[in-house]
Amino acid sequence: MNRIVDLPKPIVDLILHNSVDRNTSSNSCPHLISKAVREEMGSDEDGTIKMLLAKHGPDGEEALIRLAKRGKTSAVDRLFSMHVLDQDGENLLMSLAGKGETSAVKLLLGRKERAPRADCRDGEALCIAAKEGHVELARMLLSWPVNAPKADCQNGEALVWAAGRGHVELARMLLSWPVNAPRADCRNGEALYDAAYCGHVELARMLLSWPVNAPRADSLRGELMHDLAQEGKVESMRLLLSWPVNAPRADADDGDALCIAAWAGQFNVVEMLLNWPVNAPRADCNDGEALCMAASSGSLRLAELLLTWPVNAPRADCQDGKALCYAAEEGDVEMAELLLTWPENAPRADCLDGEALCIAAKEGHVEFAELLLGWPENAPRADSLDGQALCLAAEGGHVEMVKLLLDWPVNAPRADCQDGKALRMAAEGGHASVVELLQAAKK
Repeated sequence: MNRIVDLPKPIVDLILHNSVDRNTSSNSCPHLISKAVREEMGSDEDGTIKMLLAKHGPDGEEALIRLAKRGKTSAVDRLFSMHVLDQDGENLLMSLAGKGETSAVKLLLGRKERAPRADCRDGEALCIAAKEGHVELARMLLSWPVNAPKADCQNGEALVWAAGRGHVELARMLLSWPVNAPRADCRNGEALYDAAYCGHVELARMLLSWPVNAPRADSLRGELMHDLAQEGKVESMRLLLSWPVNAPRADADDGDALCIAAWAGQFNVVEMLLNWPVNAPRADCNDGEALCMAASSGSLRLAELLLTWPVNAPRADCQDGKALCYAAEEGDVEMAELLLTWPENAPRADCLDGEALCIAAKEGHVEFAELLLGWPENAPRADSLDGQALCLAAEGGHVEMVKLLLDWPVNAPRADCQDGKALRMAAEGGHASVVELLQAAKK
């Protein structure tokens, strides 16, 4: 809060002269300060500086910015001589660059004493300006008559920042700079990666089509396609896959992009890849891994898309029913019903020696376990693997699951199965209610 007693005497006199109530002289009155400043500005340099410091903070940076915009070069010098500003000009340069204060940076760099170099810290100010999209400031730094930063400083850091933030004009300026321009494929295509990953398709297209040293669309060994698939960046993927030279294959690495997209629940990506006109991945690639990943993500729509694909659809029981086990991990009853009721090659409810039941028991998914145990065909035994499901449920402290297994009408596990392992696990975990259940069942 500004108080007029902290201001120079000429300004205080003007405030008091214009004040209706003289008692306000020790109180905050910003409207009077503003009027007094307008009348006083330019007539008392120190007063102007003190007023700006009082109004905008004692660190002096905002005062510098406002003085620079008014072209008050001598006032800026006076501000430095008052030791108000951070005397490390480099720190100040970085801060001003981040704010895009071109006029203030120009005054700072042009000082006769203790001026920072425009390329200090290996061109960090240029990188900051590029990150924030300050085109004019970046152009001024690159054009500075002495010690200008290189456009490719830090191995193209400015370009990478501009690409990741989608600053097309700034990226084009850097790439077109007459000396020391960064390579469009610098850092093995990192600028392309950032532009595509962040969804800046126009900028990615500019990099790919740059006349010299353009990055390859299949650069980064497939990492870019995998990450785009996970994030659902359909338009970026379409740009890369359709690039006329060195385009990545849609089925690269045995359909990894398809599987990753399925795991992330990215329906649009999966659909695009399966429909790609050349080298489309098989819906059952990698022994149905995409279906397993769809089950893991809980996407019924995706699972149905894969299972009903007109060519090379995965089997519902692929990988010996692994998709059902992934559904068990999530307790996804709807996914389990979809798989178990599939008209062709449905997985057995007791697949992998009852692994789905054990997983459901471990996670405490009672409804899922009940579905499996009650399935009309090939239901898993409640005591399969010598009561392993009971031991896992006891270890997790899942009371309702333990009750379900112990009370199952057929093939219920013994409370002391595996030499009393369930009781030991429950006791070690501090699950008193489970301990009581097991002890009662033993009697």
